[in-house]
Amino acid sequence: MSIMTRKGAAGRAERVARETESPMTGKSLRVGVLGVGFGSVVHIPAFRSEGWEVAGVWSRRRERAEERAAEHGIDAVHDD
Repeated sequence: MSIMTRKGAAGRAERVARETESPMTGKSLRVGVLGVGFGSVVHIPAFRSEGWEVAGVWSRRRERAEERAAEHGIDAVHDD
């Protein structure tokens, strides 16, 4: 994928939009996060900052997954 450089936020937004689309479907990319410790503190904000949609979270304990999902506005929650 070639990336043309532009200065400022407009260039970054354009680059992020191109990088987060699936080359096969043109739809935005979605990701699920396994684990709500490091995953919710670091991974969720990082994926979102790059334009990815966080589709759901998983934890061994459902109550922890529900807490972290609520903190981040994520609807899908999964457990064992």
